[in-house]
Amino acid sequence: MTTLTVSDYKEINKGALKARFTLYFPTLKMMIRDCTHMQSGGKEWVGFPSRQYEQDGAKKYFSYVIFEKEARDAFQHAALEAIKKAVPQQTQPSAFEEPPKQEEFASFAGLQDDNVPF
Repeated sequence: MTTLTVSDYKEINKGALKARFTLYFPTLKMMIRDCTHMQSGGKEWVGFPSRQYEQDGAKKYFSYVIFEKEARDAFQHAALEAIKKAVPQQTQPSAFEEPPKQEEFASFAGLQDDNVPF
């Protein structure tokens, strides 16, 4: 599994949602913003950004990223380990291995963040 780095960890503690954060994959030079750290029923997991919708009066979530079980399990383990390494250092922002800014990615040079929350 690729090494992961967690940054921008912001505690929320609302229902199952513990926090939101950014995941950075250094070897892939890829970051995913607005990931979620979830905990419920004695279980803990990481979620990717998703879109909320309503079906038959119930809130549901459409996931943009889906893994096969073996890959998902490996990713979950690596992501939770990255959180455990980063969270105790929360009080020292410089302790995070900061991912590069979006403008530093050559492939994103022509793109701009439109601040759309999805």
